[in-house]
Amino acid sequence: MSIPKVNVQQLLKQILPLYHSFFVRKISHLPPVMLWGPPGVGKSDTFNTAVHQLSEQIGDRVGLIDLRLLLFNPVDLRGIPVPDPERQYAKWLQLDLLPREDRDGRYGILLLDEITAAAPSVQAAAYQLTLNRKLGEYTLPDGWAVAAAGNRLQDKAVVYKMPSPLANRMVHFEVVPDLDSWKEWAIPFGVSELIIAFLNYRGGFLFQFDPAGDTIAFPSPRSWSFADTFLKLHANAVQDAYPLIASAIGEAAAAELRAFAKVREKMPDIEAILQGKEVTIPREPDVLYALCTALAYRVSTPQATEGELLNLFHFFKKLRSMNLREFEVLTVMDILKFPGMKSRVGMLKEGTEWLLENHSWIVRK
Repeated sequence: MSIPKVNVQQLLKQILPLYHSFFVRKISHLPPVMLWGPPGVGKSDTFNTAVHQLSEQIGDRVGLIDLRLLLFNPVDLRGIPVPDPERQYAKWLQLDLLPREDRDGRYGILLLDEITAAAPSVQAAAYQLTLNRKLGEYTLPDGWAVAAAGNRLQDKAVVYKMPSPLANRMVHFEVVPDLDSWKEWAIPFGVSELIIAFLNYRGGFLFQFDPAGDTIAFPSPRSWSFADTFLKLHANAVQDAYPLIASAIGEAAAAELRAFAKVREKMPDIEAILQGKEVTIPREPDVLYALCTALAYRVSTPQATEGELLNLFHFFKKLRSMNLREFEVLTVMDILKFPGMKSRVGMLKEGTEWLLENHSWIVRK
C-alpha cells in the first residue's frame, strides 16, 4: 500500500493536531482519516486514546461513536421510509445511532469501523456521509469529524475493495505493531508486569499474524489485553490461567510465557537492590529482562520512596560496569511510562543527570 506506515504513537502525533484544529475552528474542513491494518493491531483503540487526549486539550468532552458498518445495510444507514399522506411523499426515519449534538455533545468523532468489510452498497452510503456530511435527511453536527478503519485486502479477512471515489475523499495511514508504542498504553493501563517483561524479552510475540495460515488464536495487542485479564483473574499464576491465555494468544505464545514465568525464580531480591544492598547480578538475558521490568514496576508504585528510586540509579552504575547499559535504559524508559513518574525522576538530582547523560539512548529508543 502506497501510504505511510505508522505505529500508534506516531499516528497520534499526526492526527491529534488535525482534530484539535478542527474542533477549535482553526480549520473548517477535515478529511476523514482512514486507518488500515491487520486484525488486532489497535486501529479502533487509537481513536479511543485520541478522544481522551483531545478532551483534555480543549477542556470539553469529545465523544466517540463507533459504527460497525459490517452490521448494517444501506437502508439502516439512510433510514426507514415512511409515508406522509398529508404531503403525498415518503420521509425517512433517521438512524438513532448517528451523532446528535443535544445527546452526544458538541464535539466528537464518528468512526465508520470495519468499513472494508461492509458491502459496496453500504460503502456507497458512507461515501455520501464523507463527501457531504449528510445521509438522506440527516446532517452531521458541525463539531463532529468522520473517521474510518478497516483491514487490508492481504489480510484475507472479509474485505471488499474500497471504491476509488471514496478512498480519494480520505487521508490514509497503515497502522503497524510496535512494542514501545504499545507499552505507552499498556503500562499506564496496568498490564501485568509478567507480560511486559516477557514482551521486552521476546518482542516478536507482540504480534504474529499469518494471513495465509489458518490460525485462529494469535498474539496481537488486542489479544494480549485479553491474556492480561485472564492472568489477573488467576492471581498472576500462569499455570492456572494457561488454557484461557492460550485461547487468546495461541498455544505457542502461551507456552513461551509460561516458560518465562519460571525465570523470575532466578532473579535477585529486588527489595535488597532498592535498599542499596549488594546482590549478584545475573547475566542471562531473560533473567535481566524480568529483573528490570520488576524494578520498573516496583519503584513506580505510590509507596516507593525517594531513597529506593535513588538506590535504583546507583544500581544502574553496576549494570553499566558490566556492559549492560541497554537494560538500564529499558528500565528507565518503562518507568517514564507510568503516570507521574517523569516528574518524580526529574525531581531527583541523579534522575536529571541520568536523563541528560543518556539522552542519545532515549532518542534511539
